[in-house]
Amino acid sequence: MSARVRWLWVAGLGLALTIMGAAAPAALRHVDAFRVRAVEVHGTRYLEPDAVVSASGVSRESSLFDDPTAWHDALLAHPLIAEVRIARRAPRTLIIHVTESEPVALARTPELRPVDARGRLLPITTGLAELDVPVLGRAPKVADDVVIDDATRFTLAGLARLRALQPELWGWVSEAYAGTSHMRLVLRGPARAEMLVALPVEADRLRDVRAVLGDLAASDPGALDRLARIDARFHDQVLVSLHNATARGREVR
Repeated sequence: MSARVRWLWVAGLGLALTIMGAAAPAALRHVDAFRVRAVEVHGTRYLEPDAVVSASGVSRESSLFDDPTAWHDALLAHPLIAEVRIARRAPRTLIIHVTESEPVALARTPELRPVDARGRLLPITTGLAELDVPVLGRAPKVADDVVIDDATRFTLAGLARLRALQPELWGWVSEAYAGTSHMRLVLRGPARAEMLVALPVEADRLRDVRAVLGDLAASDPGALDRLARIDARFHDQVLVSLHNATARGREVR
């Protein structure tokens, strides 16, 4: 067999195997032994597993080898689901891994409803008192369960970034007032102290805030109890105001 003939034979065999591999799932879809009889759901906190299965569209008529695109897209359309991964375990088990959208605030609509960083109102109906998130100080504009005013959307994104970058500072926040250039955060302690943070939130500014507060506590142990305002709207400085005292600041170079 010449080298050319051998190459053509190998190439043809590879093409045949590729075609067979592509056709196999389509053929297996019609085999009763591969009908989905169990669905494992992983990653849920707010959603019940049954709700995930229902939202996916998977039924007893589904095959393990059906194209999962429709299930994937249906799950991503649910406001509480941010990411989805679907796997198979032959012969009859489908495995759905979900990442839920996390609330970053409670919005007055007029009832309090959780809202995520993308501005989607989340259908979390129980345990609201256990959600350790700030309350938006003003009711946002909402259409079809999505926040549509820019100021609130920018602030929600800022809150999510604050939580990711400085969870300790995030834990201080009780209320958030939306703005397009900055957000005003009311802190839990000291009572009603406020923090002004430029939008979009920058990691360097938050580190500067932590440094300034650390310096303040080190130089005056009682100063944090008299905290009135932390102003981090500026690129090169953080200003701190205390009750019964003049403003103090730290220039950032």
